[in-house]
Amino acid sequence: MVYKIPNDASSPLLELTPGYLLRSRMRPGDGISSSDEPYDGTYVRDYQYIKSEGNLDEVNGRFGATLEFPKGIYYYVITDDFPSIPKYLVDEPSVDFVKKEGPMFGRERKRPGIGNQHQRPDALEILKMMDRNNDGELSQKEVIGPLQDNFDSIDVNNDNFLQKEEIDKARPSRRD
Repeated sequence: MVYKIPNDASSPLLELTPGYLLRSRMRPGDGISSSDEPYDGTYVRDYQYIKSEGNLDEVNGRFGATLEFPKGIYYYVITDDFPSIPKYLVDEPSVDFVKKEGPMFGRERKRPGIGNQHQRPDALEILKMMDRNNDGELSQKEVIGPLQDNFDSIDVNNDNFLQKEEIDKARPSRRD
């Protein structure tokens, strides 16, 4: 985002940047119920606001002069860097602010790999999503949600792994 103070041709251009930095080290999770991998920007909490790092506040806003308000006004800024869209936007964007291109424009939004967002994934899709080591079965460390909560009852052969057949038997029939 570039900003120039109105009515002052000698004013330098100022790039507005957020004050968020990617945290270093590892996430504090246990690796089972929450991630213990390095911070990589996947989650909002992977970033930390540091006031001295940017020239926008914690919500990607600032007080300054604009063409419409030469005496100054508080406004939000959309940036290329996290958090991109202001975190606590309290108003509606202008009606002329419309993105009319890109993969989601004019199409029904679908979750990747699962088909229509109102359909539940089948056993094969669940395996593809959760099988981190690609061995074709799920350990208790790999599963999340209801599979984790009911792991022992779903693991009917008691081998401490869930196979496609066990997941199929545990799920209600899929209705498309």
